[in-house]
Amino acid sequence: MRTLTRIESRFGEILIIEDLATGARRYYEGTAFQSHAAPDGESCFVYVHIMCALLRRRRRVLLLGCGGGSLATMASRRGAEVTLVDHNPHSFEVARDYFGLPGAVLGVIADYRDFLDGTHAPYDAIGVDVGSAAFDFQKEFDAATCAAIRQALAPEGIVVVNTMVEHDLDPTADLIATTLAGPDRPAWIFDQVGEGERNAVVVVGAPRRPRLEASLFPEALREEFATWSVRPARNRAAPTARREPRSPGAGGDA
Repeated sequence: MRTLTRIESRFGEILIIEDLATGARRYYEGTAFQSHAAPDGESCFVYVHIMCALLRRRRRVLLLGCGGGSLATMASRRGAEVTLVDHNPHSFEVARDYFGLPGAVLGVIADYRDFLDGTHAPYDAIGVDVGSAAFDFQKEFDAATCAAIRQALAPEGIVVVNTMVEHDLDPTADLIATTLAGPDRPAWIFDQVGEGERNAVVVVGAPRRPRLEASLFPEALREEFATWSVRPARNRAAPTARREPRSPGAGGDA
């Protein structure tokens, strides 16, 4: 491993390191592991490839959370017009300088909730990958925030959200899915049942159970992808629409 750069940020020190054998790069911000990507910018995380596959064939895509910009890079290369929002300006610099973020991606420096409150443009798809060590998914994705996401979405659009769950009984992904969903927007969850602390990907708006072919994934990730399954979201009581104070540090790998 070699260190490519260190950057002092108000959200914590940014560290970019490179694997000398493979060229893959890792992005750390404070104590958070934000991104891991191959030399061509394609993510090394299965969940990012799941999100990208769910967003495919969507033209106007809004992504909330930059990190190394892997999801934005992948979606842009597959033909999407991508708007990428993050409140840390250093993330855009890192994504372009070390992770190959295309110039065609429109970067917006803003808190994602402020951006949602101010946008009236309908997007064909919205991808959300925000978080930090102190990030509380249930608090951040309250009813008001989920309503703002739905407002920014075109009638036939879909929302894809990366969440973190601690175990099989953790209700976080289901709560977010239930709050985002509606009678015309069913919710599904991609998950690795039985694993400990892990990513779970919520998708809202797909009319039927999503099916992803292994051929959409790099060969090195197909075995891990086979451990994921998809299920309907379980009904949970939605949180109230009261806005909670923002927690610091909402980055992400998206």
